[in-house]
Amino acid sequence: MNEKEYFEKSQEKNLPSRCPILDYCTRRAYSLYFFGEFTGGVNENIVKILQRHNLLKNDFEEKAIELSGEVPEVLFLDDYKTYENQCPEVNLFDTTYAFRFAIGKASTSGVWKSDSLGNSKFKNLKSRHYSECSEFSRTQFEKPFVKRKMTQKRKNPTYRQKVRLLQESKNQCAFCDFSDAGRIQFHHIDENPANTILENLISVCPNCHSHIGEKVITENEVLNKKHFLNSNFKSENKKENTNIKISKSTLNNPVVGNNNIINISVKTQSGKKIIQKYPNGSIGQNVLMCGYSKYLADKYAEYKTFELKNKGQKFNYASFYGKVKKDFKAGGFFHIPETRFLELTTYLQSRIDRTILAKVNKSKGIFKNYTSYSEYELENIGKE
Repeated sequence: MNEKEYFEKSQEKNLPSRCPILDYCTRRAYSLYFFGEFTGGVNENIVKILQRHNLLKNDFEEKAIELSGEVPEVLFLDDYKTYENQCPEVNLFDTTYAFRFAIGKASTSGVWKSDSLGNSKFKNLKSRHYSECSEFSRTQFEKPFVKRKMTQKRKNPTYRQKVRLLQESKNQCAFCDFSDAGRIQFHHIDENPANTILENLISVCPNCHSHIGEKVITENEVLNKKHFLNSNFKSENKKENTNIKISKSTLNNPVVGNNNIINISVKTQSGKKIIQKYPNGSIGQNVLMCGYSKYLADKYAEYKTFELKNKGQKFNYASFYGKVKKDFKAGGFFHIPETRFLELTTYLQSRIDRTILAKVNKSKGIFKNYTSYSEYELENIGKE
């Protein structure tokens, strides 16, 4: 997508020509840092580095729009460079700091290779318009109050809170039948992004989230719905007493009472309620599938760490699991259905095979980077 096509897409969507949030977008900041090949980010704040080069505004940290969605990734070696999930505006407009092989393209993912003869080849893997970025979409949901709450740092719900909220709404949007758990969002009822107590959060789909921001769904409707869901959840999980009636006792020593008919109130066990960690039919419920998936994820982390250590960076498990969750549209890594186990293992194996260490192994004649599932099964069949 070149500049002309980019502007035409803006006009089609009735949007500004350039991204309206670029001055405070964290994704763009990362892209400038990566493509500009700046150094020092391990020991110093990247924002400060970019501000010294007049690439970010002085109040960036105060008003920054945090990453939402895919995490930007880069791998720059001498004869191999690849990047994913970058800001499309940097390569298209910031020619000084763009990836030199992608200048003039709204490229967000690409790869460049050079062979031993000095021949090089660049391939653009993905282009997109700023309106397709998750950060822009999120600001549209929060548009009515983004200025009012800009100084308050956003705090996302914890995993436990998300599980509790999905249980409360029966794994669907509180206002409609939308039930894709991987795309459910959590709305801050008082519009304060830092207030993440359970009473201030409600599960919503992207469409209803937008309707709340536009006041199509009113504040009172949101409050009433939250009260209804919370009350129902508590009543369904309330421990009830069980009444046992013994009539016409024939015991040797009958209980003295009203015609030997008594009512005994017996309390249910007061121990903690057992909550199933993973849904039925998910890989988390299958010991071998769960173990092999984690084994592949750990193997990928090991190989990826080999690439990152030279740059002084560390592998981020949370970001990786978040990407798998998004790609599979699941509530979590181990929530992926057993029916998609083959798809998941192929996905993980391919990521391992694309790492530099795997390619180095291949050049040395080592083609086996991981144990197959059948081998893993034979090794662990009696251990569960």
